[in-house]
Amino acid sequence: MASGCPIIATPVGIIPEILIHGVNGLIVEPNNPNSLAKAVFSLARDENLRKNLSQNAVETAKRYKWDKIAELYIALYKRLVEEKSR
Repeated sequence: MASGCPIIATPVGIIPEILIHGVNGLIVEPNNPNSLAKAVFSLARDENLRKNLSQNAVETAKRYKWDKIAELYIALYKRLVEEKSR
């Protein structure tokens, strides 16, 4: 995502929480080659789709940089400590 490549993935693990179909990537059915082929052909044929998915993917990836993740964990730990001390 960070490199700006359009993403095609299956809805496993955390993928559905990060990837929004048609916004920052395409989600296809697992173990379904036809679904994957349709997604690949869609990207191959539609330059606007490729560009939009790529731009949105880069923006999404920025939220998952290590410094941002660290900030989120620090804020979470601080909140938990504050709640525990009440």
